[in-house]
Amino acid sequence: RHAYTPLSATWPALLSMLTSLYPSEHGVTYNGMNAEHSYHSIATHLLELGYETLSIMGNAGSLKVPGILANMKFFNRDFKIIHQALKELKKHGDEPFFHWYHFMGVHAEAEYKPKEWGLTILGGKDKYKPYILGEIMKNQTPMSADDIRKIKTLYAAKLYCLDFELKKIFDYLKANGQWDNTMIIVTSDHGEDLYDHKKYFYHYPSLYDTSLK
Repeated sequence: RHAYTPLSATWPALLSMLTSLYPSEHGVTYNGMNAEHSYHSIATHLLELGYETLSIMGNAGSLKVPGILANMKFFNRDFKIIHQALKELKKHGDEPFFHWYHFMGVHAEAEYKPKEWGLTILGGKDKYKPYILGEIMKNQTPMSADDIRKIKTLYAAKLYCLDFELKKIFDYLKANGQWDNTMIIVTSDHGEDLYDHKKYFYHYPSLYDTSLK
């Protein structure tokens, strides 16, 4: 209930999450940077304990995280990340593993485009037009209360679709007797302002709780 990211930018926040260091300590303060020095991460610790470690990334694919042996990237395609994750899980058998999957489902510079069935479940029979978020901010396009409600519904429907994909991993772990012996952490590196503050739809460089908490 009270988890905060140290910075509402993906690369710095991800490395902080995995190393327990602030960006000022690990040195990655902008997207696209990598740490100049090597630090221990949770992956480093588990690797030393005999775990296989890998990451499958939808963003920050070239971010170097200490202790991650294999890094595969499938940008902006969450279903491909899930497909690859299931392939990797099947390889491990009973061997201990640490997997890190980074999804892009609810991360939008342009617009939120959920699957139609997800929008039908959460959005009812409303008609939804494309909302190009960058253009809305650039042109300072006035947004009505109904527009904001629909954009937040699109966001929620996109998240719902990602939940549906994640269930495939959970079902696999249950079917193969690994569920009760697996710790699963679902978290985020930042939030989204969603027009709540100063008509802003993105997250960086927001200092509001909508992006930091």
